[in-house]
Formats: sequence, C-alpha cells, structure tokens
Amino acid sequence: MKKIAVLLSLCLNALCVCGLNAAAFRNLDFESAFSGQTAPVYSSMGVAATDALPGWILNGREEGNAKVTYNTYLLDGTDISLFSASQAISGNYSVVIENGHDWMAASQLHEVSISQTGYVSTAYKSLSMLCDLNAVNYQAADISEIYITLGGVNIPLTILESYSGDLVKVGGNIPASLRGQTLELKIGVSTDKIYAGLDYRNVAFDSISFSYSSVVPEPTSWCLLFGVCAVGGMIRKSRGARGS
Repeated sequence: MKKIAVLLSLCLNALCVCGLNAAAFRNLDFESAFSGQTAPVYSSMGVAATDALPGWILNGREEGNAKVTYNTYLLDGTDISLFSASQAISGNYSVVIENGHDWMAASQLHEVSISQTGYVSTAYKSLSMLCDLNAVNYQAADISEIYITLGGVNIPLTILESYSGDLVKVGGNIPASLRGQTLELKIGVSTDKIYAGLDYRNVAFDSISFSYSSVVPEPTSWCLLFGVCAVGGMIRKSRGARGS
C-alpha cells in the first residue's frame, strides 16, 4: 500500500512539473512590441515580426511572414498590422488583421492569421479578447466572422460587453477536452462572408486573456437553473391550490 502511495505521489509531482515547465502563452496584449528599442513612426514596407509581435507567428501574409506592417494598412488587400498610441484599442499596441480579396487578383480570397503555441492550464475554463469589428471604418465585420481556435478547435464566441462604436469584448468557453495540453492558439477573420470584388474586413484585436471561470453558463448550470425555476413554479402552484 505504501509503495502505491509513493508511486501516486511521484506521478502527481511529474504532472505538476510538466505543467510548470510547459511553455506559457506570451504577449497576449501585444505590449511587448519593440522591447528595448525605439519604435518607428510607421512602416508600410513592414518591420520585423520578431520585434513587433514577439511570441507570435504570422500566417499567410502575401508580402511574407517575416514582417508586419506598422501604423498603416493596405487600402485593398490582406495584411497584418500593428498599431500604436491613439490607434490602439487598449494599451499601447493592437493588432489589425485585414482579410479579403487578393489585391492582385480580385477574384481570389486570401486569409491571414496570427498564432502561437502554449500550455492551456487545466484550470482555464474560458478565454476572451477585445475586438474592434471595424478597425478602419470600411465595413464592420460580424462576430461570426472572427475566430479563435485552440489546437484547431474553434471556440464559439459571444459578445460579453459592447463599448462605443464597433468595439466589443468577446469570449467563449474552453472545452474540458482541450485543457491540460500544449496547443496552438490562432486568431483571425473568416472569409466565408466576403464576396466578389474588392471586399474585405479589418478587425483589431487586443487583450486576449484566459479565465478560471466560464463566460457562458455550462449546460449543467442551465439544467440546474431550469430545475430551480420548475420547483419554484410547482411550490407557487401548490400554495395557490391550498389557498383556494
């Protein structure tokens, strides 16, 4: 029995060590840009992604994934940009993802995204982020057009708070099956609702965070609430019957 207890203790310690040593997600608020450097005023030619977005990987950028546009954006096309100061939706920096038709071939849809890999704690139950659904005042995206995935699994998003303009806070629950693993976190804008011509969406992202509580009631919570309401209704009905 003592040997079993010792083995269980060793296993638990190993699991704890694995969790502690697993790489954590980083720079989820994009505030680590140009750390220890002097940031440029703007750059349409792009700045090094490792300087502007440390911890993040750029996916699908037509001009190459080694650079990110800074404080400006393409008028018609797809791009990943980092905006600072008054153009950021929170803090000093925000990321803008522009998806739509290829500016060289208007009939071709092109999609870009950003991603990184990190450990999803077993205690995490949800995640949330700020989004400006109309970052450059062109055409507001619908919440169904933005996505965030963990390990390739889409996290259904709902609007948690609405602010001025098209700025919203969105969030979704993390399935229990994804917790306790090292997974890819990916953020982007779907092209499913973008049609022919030079149609595109610009969405700003910021303040991505994991939470220890659910942002949407779990099914069990809904069942419990329904049960309480049903019992309450039965009690009121019973009292009414006795009164008559």
